[in-house]
Amino acid sequence: MTESDKAPTISDLPEGCVTDILLSITSPRDACRAASISKALNLAVDSDAVWERFLPPDYHEIIAREVSPVVFESKKQLYHLLSESYIILDRGYLGLKLDRQSGRKCYLLGAMDLSIAWGNDTRYWEWGHIPESRSSSLSMLGFFL
Repeated sequence: MTESDKAPTISDLPEGCVTDILLSITSPRDACRAASISKALNLAVDSDAVWERFLPPDYHEIIAREVSPVVFESKKQLYHLLSESYIILDRGYLGLKLDRQSGRKCYLLGAMDLSIAWGNDTRYWEWGHIPESRSSSLSMLGFFL
């Protein structure tokens, strides 16, 4: 079989074409699976164009609101950072994490920012602090028998 008789492979496609194919992928999981098919797909899956599609449209604003600066070298790394643990926003009153499967935002709300029924009634609620907590004050519902 001569070089001209060789069957074309995905590696023969221009990188832009491969990236366009990957942009039609619906989830980060699909992107990671596609990366195992060939070297060309693996290179394309690592592109910022693919991973930016999985980030929320307002990710620039989210990063700007973070208490500690987020350091990342690629959109793929940023996606993984945002989906591994909560980042703390707005002076520590709000946390945000991306759902690893869907990329949807999950919020962690500070109790002090909530309007809790009978929140000041110590028969039901107690405000305290747990050293391991990210929050300076926690609201604990008391169960009394």
